[in-house]
Amino acid sequence: MVGSAGIYAKLQLLSKLRDVILPELRLPANYEIPILHRIAFLYPDALVGLILIPLMAVLIFGAIPKTLRLVCAATVASGLFLLIFYQVHAHWIVGQYVSFAYIVESYRFLVSNWATANFYFPFKDLLRAVAVGILLTSILAVGNRLTRLGASGAFGRWLIRVCTPRRLAVFVALPVLIIVGTAFKCRWTYPTDVPEANGSTVKMMWEAVFASELNGEERYPNYSYQQMVEESRSITATKSSQDNGPLQGSMKGANVLIFVVETGPSRYFDLAGDGRNYPGVSELIGHSFVGLSHYSTYPYTCNAVFSIMSGLYPLGRRHLLGELNGRAMPGLLTSLKKSGYATGVFSPALLDLDELMYKSFGAETIYIATRENDIAAGKDGDTYAAEWRKTQTATVDFTGILSRDDKVLNALQRHIRQTAAEGKRFADIILPQSSHGIWQGSGSVPERGRRLMQLQAVALSRVIETLRETGQLDNTIIVLTGDHGVRAHYEDPSLRVGWATSYTFQVPMLIYAPKALQQTMPITTPTSHIDIASTVLALLGNQDAFTVGQGVPIWMASPERRLYLLCRGYGGFDAYEQGGTYFMQRPLVSRNYARSGNMEFDDPDVLNPSDPRSLAIDRAYVEYKALQKGFVETLVKNY
Repeated sequence: MVGSAGIYAKLQLLSKLRDVILPELRLPANYEIPILHRIAFLYPDALVGLILIPLMAVLIFGAIPKTLRLVCAATVASGLFLLIFYQVHAHWIVGQYVSFAYIVESYRFLVSNWATANFYFPFKDLLRAVAVGILLTSILAVGNRLTRLGASGAFGRWLIRVCTPRRLAVFVALPVLIIVGTAFKCRWTYPTDVPEANGSTVKMMWEAVFASELNGEERYPNYSYQQMVEESRSITATKSSQDNGPLQGSMKGANVLIFVVETGPSRYFDLAGDGRNYPGVSELIGHSFVGLSHYSTYPYTCNAVFSIMSGLYPLGRRHLLGELNGRAMPGLLTSLKKSGYATGVFSPALLDLDELMYKSFGAETIYIATRENDIAAGKDGDTYAAEWRKTQTATVDFTGILSRDDKVLNALQRHIRQTAAEGKRFADIILPQSSHGIWQGSGSVPERGRRLMQLQAVALSRVIETLRETGQLDNTIIVLTGDHGVRAHYEDPSLRVGWATSYTFQVPMLIYAPKALQQTMPITTPTSHIDIASTVLALLGNQDAFTVGQGVPIWMASPERRLYLLCRGYGGFDAYEQGGTYFMQRPLVSRNYARSGNMEFDDPDVLNPSDPRSLAIDRAYVEYKALQKGFVETLVKNY
């Protein structure tokens, strides 16, 4: 069963690699690969799945006592089968086999969101596969039992005499040898010189499970944090000089509120279009910076929030947070806490080292709705669910998610009122989750996306009303952005997984600074989540604006700067923008791409390996991995 699952995985991979296989073999784009040619690519999978794995199983389990042999074999086979099943599903969803860390995180997410887990994982397909496995096992068990019962009769004695171990071995080995031999013959007959499709998928999956993010070169063994910041700015052509212009310190003494919209692509929260008129946004936009080309660093919430809080790219985040174990490190809230701010993070649930991250970045108040017993409804009732019901019929499950967000909003409002009453300044981050893909409700994906973005805007307007009530609206920097866009097939079937696109990375960016701006200030230069910490600190006049993180205040962003757009561990690619050109690397298929003007890559954008731009892409990622490894090692050593 494990071997056949590996063969199925290769067939699925071949369907994904048509755009690589056909050009590599110099075949026309409309060429339909015949069945025997596909079998040629299956040779390593047949060899591994039908010969090597069974042989290893015989050797390993043969050394185990008979009483435990069946249980151990069934447990290991089931585990391997589930791993292959999950990896096949992951490849279909995000275009990449994923690491053990992501498997654990997805399990935690499903457990914490069990009411909607069926939207994210094909439980029905898994149950069908398990049922087939149970059926086959039952047939073998029944056959074995009938053979034992009949052994005392004439038929049983004949069966034992005929079905000798040697004959049974031949009976099992013959079809295996036929399959492997056929694949071997086809491999000699048909061209298969495509490295990306030649290996065993089980081997690829295994390597992905144990892949390490921190595999960069050791270039910065004794650098300080500030030396790493300067090195990063040098490599990425980022300005490092301090800004002494009128915006520096223009919001000195202000509060800070960061509102992060879950799965919030600019396509459906367009601040240059209808998003300007969403509730709350319309009140802020006349005194705000608006980033028209703002990008997430990574389409995964924990990584994106890490970049917002730290000003750093998220490579090595898990290792860093695990090693620090809550010890303070440089970041936005860390700097503000030192300046006397009451800092807080408000979220419906925890995932993947979240609490350690919030502690390391100086959050004093960490409100998690799932572990609090306070009442969800505020003075306006369960506002999220009530707003949803105006146009939709909310399911019981989704209403529960809405209520969790409502609890988070109420907790944030209490914190604002409390700090205002005590004469303190606050710096809070709120992370509502009700717009998490898959977007709920009726209608098309765009209709559901816009409706849920408006729902998030309603939540923002509630917070704005609280700020107005407490007299703090004009003394608060409000950052509105999205953690990431749409990144998986189940969120939008039209998404081309495994390819960088603005649908995945481009998110809204609004920074309300009423004392600094008397009109909207559009920022057309590409900006990133790594710039948020520097921008807020610069507006406050905090000198850490130029010493924390890899970003700059957004009004200082230069078109020549290199901005990384990362997704290798989750979507099978990485990209970056520099000078108006977008570059992408797809390591699974060993291809580099370049496209001018926008991020909507297509097959013609592929680069020849000898193209200087392709070589530059390779160097850019070698530099990036070495740089981020240096940051992680420096922070672990010095903080």
